[in-house]
Amino acid sequence: MNELQEQPHIQQVTAPIGRVLSLRWKQESPPPHEFLAIACPEEEGGFSIFAAHIPGVISQAETVDEAKAHISEAFMGMLEACRKRGEPLPYSYQPVVETTPGCQRLWISVYG
Repeated sequence: MNELQEQPHIQQVTAPIGRVLSLRWKQESPPPHEFLAIACPEEEGGFSIFAAHIPGVISQAETVDEAKAHISEAFMGMLEACRKRGEPLPYSYQPVVETTPGCQRLWISVYG
C-alpha cells in the first residue's frame, strides 16, 4: 500500500499525461446539533432556559440572548461528558419541562 492510500484525506487522481496528482480537500465540519429550548421569565427578573427534551441541560441569564448562549454551553458540557463516558446523549420523548405563559420556544444550533 502506498503512502497516498493510507491517508483518507488525500484523493489520488491520474492526470491526462499519466502523472499522479494528490489533491487535498477541506474536511467538512460536523453538522450542528439542534435542539428545542424553552426560555421562561422569572418573577425576580431574568430567564431560566431548559433543553426541552434533554434532561439536565438547564441555565439562566438576564436576557434571552444570554440565556441562548448559556444553554449552548450547558449542552456542550453535557455532550462532552457523554462522549468521555462513551454514552449516548440522554433524550426524553416527552418534554422535561412544562411551559407556562410567557415562555418562549427557541431552536438552538450548536457546533461541536
